[in-house]
Amino acid sequence: MPRPPVPPGLWDRADRLSRDGVLWARCHREGAEAWLEPPAAGPYGTTSADIRLRRLAATPAHRELAAYWAGSRTPDNGPRHTEATAVFTAALLVHDLMTRLLLGPDRTPPVLRRIDLRDLTTTAHPVLPVPECAPLPAGRNTP
Repeated sequence: MPRPPVPPGLWDRADRLSRDGVLWARCHREGAEAWLEPPAAGPYGTTSADIRLRRLAATPAHRELAAYWAGSRTPDNGPRHTEATAVFTAALLVHDLMTRLLLGPDRTPPVLRRIDLRDLTTTAHPVLPVPECAPLPAGRNTP
C-alpha cells in the first residue's frame, strides 16, 4: 500500500512556524498537477490546514481526495516535472513569496495556484482561513 506523501502531522507542525513569523509556502505535486499554496505567515494567515479543508469542501470527490492524501492512492504514473515545468513552478513560487514579502499580507490576498504540468495551464483560486467552529451544545451528536 502506498505511503502518505509526508509523515502524518508534518504540515500541521509546519503551519505552527507561520504563527512564529516564519514565511513559508507549501508546493507539491498530485498526479499531473502542481499545487502552490499561498505563503503563510502570522497568527491569522491562511494555513496548509485551511487549504486542505477548503479543497475538500470544494470537490464532490472529497472522499477520494482525502484518501489520496492519506496514501490510499494508485501508483504515481503522472507526468514528472520537466526542466521547463520546474522552472515555471519555481518562478511562480518565488513571485508569490517576494510579492508577500515586499507588499505585506494586507496587500496580497491568499491565492492557491494549480499548474497543469502537461501544458502549463495555471489557475488561481482565492482562499480564506477557515474560522474556528463553536462546539456543539452538550448532548448533541456530531453529524
